[in-house]
Amino acid sequence: MAGLQAADTDVLAGAAVAHIDPIDEKKHGHLEEDSDLHESIHDGIHDGLVLATADDLHTLRRIPDKIPWNAYLIALVEMAERFSYYGSTVVFTNFIQQKLPAGSKTGAGGLHGQAGALNLGQQAATGLTTFNSFWVFVIPLFGAYIADTRLGRFKTVCWSVGIAIIGHILLIMSAIPPVIVHPHGALGCFIIAIIIMGLGTGGFKSNISPLVAEQYRRHKVSIRTLSPSQLLR
Repeated sequence: MAGLQAADTDVLAGAAVAHIDPIDEKKHGHLEEDSDLHESIHDGIHDGLVLATADDLHTLRRIPDKIPWNAYLIALVEMAERFSYYGSTVVFTNFIQQKLPAGSKTGAGGLHGQAGALNLGQQAATGLTTFNSFWVFVIPLFGAYIADTRLGRFKTVCWSVGIAIIGHILLIMSAIPPVIVHPHGALGCFIIAIIIMGLGTGGFKSNISPLVAEQYRRHKVSIRTLSPSQLLR
């Protein structure tokens, strides 16, 4: 019995040591982690930033970071493109549906007249404007595919702007005085114009907003000191 009790005592003592050692190692590891609280990364994006630790994420309040100026410039380009698109398409219905005003060579109706050109009626106007809406919402799928697999966003946006400019030029040509007086020729030029404009618009719309977002490249949470006694993340 004495031998068994001694053996039991040895087993319990070993269990106690085995139980204590992991706790000591865990505490030791935590102390090593605490000894190096903040890290830094030198990757050309996060250089000079003090990265936040898990404790910082729970204790410090969050503030917004600065947005790069190139993101604002790209957003300005997007605004200009949207102005050009909607400024052109808003007159499509009158251009297609109404007839050319008497004495007008440009389609303008004057102060009291109705602007028009092709005199194709409401059905044709609805059909062409609906096709244009369908076209410019389908092409972005292909624009995104080309950007992701071939050209990249920036080159796709540049090419799309060039294509859209060609479409705008053809759209203007369909309404110049020598062309607008011939409804069939003006209609053909107009249809080609909206198809080409749709190609440019589709490639532009699907890539310009992600391109703006990609200008902010930091993805690590860092610490900023606004005052000697105030740390923020």
